[in-house]
Amino acid sequence: MHFSKVASQIPDFHVLRIDRLANELMSQGKDVIKLNLGKSEVPMQEVVADEVARQIYDRERREIVEAQGLLPLREAIAEDYFEEYGILVDPGHIFINNGTSPFFLMLYQLILDPADAVLLPMPYYPPYFANTYIARVFPDFYPITDEGRIDVDEFEAAFVSGQQKLVMLNSPGNPLGNVIHYGELEAMRDITEERAVFIADEIYSGMVYGDDFCPALSVLPPELTVVLNGFSKIHHMYTRRLGYAIVPEDLVDPMLKFQRHNVVCVDPVTQFAGLVSLLNKKNLAEEVKQELAVYQGRIARAKDILEDTPIKALNPAGSFYLPVDVLDCLSDKYPDSLSLAEALLREKLVAVTPGEDFGVSTIFRVGLTNERMLEGVERIRDFVNSL
Repeated sequence: MHFSKVASQIPDFHVLRIDRLANELMSQGKDVIKLNLGKSEVPMQEVVADEVARQIYDRERREIVEAQGLLPLREAIAEDYFEEYGILVDPGHIFINNGTSPFFLMLYQLILDPADAVLLPMPYYPPYFANTYIARVFPDFYPITDEGRIDVDEFEAAFVSGQQKLVMLNSPGNPLGNVIHYGELEAMRDITEERAVFIADEIYSGMVYGDDFCPALSVLPPELTVVLNGFSKIHHMYTRRLGYAIVPEDLVDPMLKFQRHNVVCVDPVTQFAGLVSLLNKKNLAEEVKQELAVYQGRIARAKDILEDTPIKALNPAGSFYLPVDVLDCLSDKYPDSLSLAEALLREKLVAVTPGEDFGVSTIFRVGLTNERMLEGVERIRDFVNSL
């Protein structure tokens, strides 16, 4: 069978490959601690689960076909965005999809022509990069420092007017947990001078440890900014795959046509469940606050556990993860974080995400959401100390 070049160029998604290996070990009775997925162990609210059960038996509602997404859900998202940030959003500019990931390829194809470039953060969330191959566009990069900052001079050097028509932002970031500050957004806006569209992935916007989160639409021009978010993190609806995009007026018509052909509709049962979760967001707030406190405690304790080891825990400002620098553990035997992560899984039965997923080979992304996370970190300590 003949394949296109795309078929051989798409990079692997190591986090899911390692997850499959971990599941195989677990099926053999092995005591695996999984710290690789960005999936909260806090359950979906019962009122949301009850809504799923109700709507699945409602013959009319479960059969609604609306390519853009249900209007009541889009209206609730607009209202929530205004209550949260004081920013007015037109529900007609909101699109619902099966999570946020399908939007990456869609937006690349609608905004970029083949041979155009997109400017990505380094390290990046894997689908940002993988979809450049599928869309046949070029990835360029600007660095995020280990301290979680954007070096404005580095960004200015990386941005080439007329070449990169799209800039990707991720705040809080995955894998580093970095939060983009107001001044950094201002600088990026001024450097690009309305010569590029911004896509702001804010899926972890509710998972921030301080008060320094700055929504992109409070700084960047709304006519050139797309915001992505969804229900998999603070709403604990990970496997329901419900996401949304807030887009400028110019994108509404092409996105609607694209979704009519390629999405048709998102499961209305899931959309009604998301609506109920939004309407119960105030009740959710205390639960999320407690969850964040647990993660902060795990970060502090993990740093203590790893203090006298060759690896170093970094300082996330948000998200579900603790990034760990493993550079000093690399060797001829383990030349990169992927080989090191595979050995860790085999020998200590701990699954982590290697840096290769994010464009670097010197970090682990360690999930904070498993209640056995600290036990897993102790196993990581024992593993690296034995090298």
